[in-house]
Amino acid sequence: MKASMIRRLKIFAIFVLLVLGCNSSKQEDEKIIVSVGDGALTLEQLNNVLPSSIRSKISQEQISNFIQQWIEMELIYQDALRLGMDKDEDVLAEFENAKREILVRNYLDRKLSNDPQITETEALEYYNENKDTYILGEDEIRALHILVSTSEEADNAYKRIRNGEEFETVAHEVSYDFIENKRVDLGYFQKADIVPEIATTVFNHRVGSLVRPIQSEFGYHIFKILDRRQKGGHREFEEVKDQIIARLKSIKRNEKYKDLIIELRNKIDYKMNIEPLKEFYKDSTFQQLDQIVNN
Repeated sequence: MKASMIRRLKIFAIFVLLVLGCNSSKQEDEKIIVSVGDGALTLEQLNNVLPSSIRSKISQEQISNFIQQWIEMELIYQDALRLGMDKDEDVLAEFENAKREILVRNYLDRKLSNDPQITETEALEYYNENKDTYILGEDEIRALHILVSTSEEADNAYKRIRNGEEFETVAHEVSYDFIENKRVDLGYFQKADIVPEIATTVFNHRVGSLVRPIQSEFGYHIFKILDRRQKGGHREFEEVKDQIIARLKSIKRNEKYKDLIIELRNKIDYKMNIEPLKEFYKDSTFQQLDQIVNN
């Protein structure tokens, strides 16, 4: 029962914002949705927590559940105040830790908010210097794909392509994969990426082959093999460019963070006294810690 109640209270993490953001004193000039003791949830507060940009995506049932969650949390909050828990030393320590974390997070968001700009030249240079990071672990093929539900549809589509129609044209008309996912070109994939009953057949075909319809639990598949890459080769730069850019942005953010810490160390006095740690570490661990802290 207790676990169930806790799960209910955690349905939406945003409810925490309601508790922190709602003024416990009622205001006569605001439209009050619900009041609990000395606390009130107003229309203005609800609008602040659920802006119009997301309101259309939330059902009336979700709003009702949202308000019910606020009521439950406000009931608990007010009884905790009645019991004087807000003055409890452990609770105050948690408040202070939460305040520290919130301030640090907002400070870093403000100081490191600018997204580092990475040029394609930088990304290509990184790729050339780290090519061995992008070695293929397995054979891969690149293929076009059509998925239909019946063998008759598959045979008709296969014949149309064999008679000279473009694969993409037929796929746009009949393939569920295109209708649902706007996808014809699957890009490069390995055997493990597709169902076994398809993988063996597809990987046995040469580049340029049009593979006869293959049945799986999803329907009937037609493939056209565009390219093949052997295990041990390198992925192309364009394939991994976005990944590299994300990596370089992370590196630059970390460098900016380190520069910030150096700046703060030069601005604010601090000192390290490692002697008290000897009470906790009876071996050489505290010496290692001393080296780490002072690096």
